[in-house]
Amino acid sequence: MPNIVPPVGTHAHELSMVYMCLYPELDQNPERIPFSQMVALYKYYRFVHQGFGGPMPMLPDTLGTHAFMKACENTFVTPMLNGVPQPHQCGFLTLLNSARQDSGCIKQFHKTLGAYQDYKGGMMASEISSCDDLESARDSGYGSFGAGGFMGDSESVWPVTTGPDKFGVSMAVKPVRVYIDGVRTIVQPVKLGDGDSGKATCDTTLPKEIQESILRNANQIKKSAIDVPHGLTTMSINEDFVCTLRS
Repeated sequence: MPNIVPPVGTHAHELSMVYMCLYPELDQNPERIPFSQMVALYKYYRFVHQGFGGPMPMLPDTLGTHAFMKACENTFVTPMLNGVPQPHQCGFLTLLNSARQDSGCIKQFHKTLGAYQDYKGGMMASEISSCDDLESARDSGYGSFGAGGFMGDSESVWPVTTGPDKFGVSMAVKPVRVYIDGVRTIVQPVKLGDGDSGKATCDTTLPKEIQESILRNANQIKKSAIDVPHGLTTMSINEDFVCTLRS
């Protein structure tokens, strides 16, 4: 499909979902800003991107894009230039240049990013399942798209049988349990997505009341970031990944 947008790749939700279990103390700040996601993304930046040219992506909708952007806006890190750590810190949001929209409304995602002036990068549309979606993304200012659903990992592409033997073709796999030295973490991985897309994910083998508690807590974080999109609590991460919170 010429003259629309080129496909590019990013990291997946699993990165943020696992790190919320590994660094729960960072999320227990007065404003409940999910700073654990910043540790995950900063390690991706340090070990994968390393300050070279090309897209430095973010996938912000794990607990809602506002929650991610709030955390990123208030996180300060050591930048890199062509693989070399620099002798200063800067706002993490200034280092990111490709925002992946993976749920909710294509136009709303654009509006949400616009509320954070430090972000100067582009947008990648990942909720693509038809040519109409591509045109909508193009008209909304997106510069690239993720082609997974469009090219074969969803029911909109493959025929699905009905009845008791219904064949589900979704290839999306999310973590539901995290263990450290053989011990399951107290905090459980969860994903919500933007809007009311029905993409909420947690461990469905847990008792229903625990599932409801996990989702309720995650939704409170999501809603508080929408209601108050800019926070006062900040976090700095040095090049040894030592995190310091300040309120």
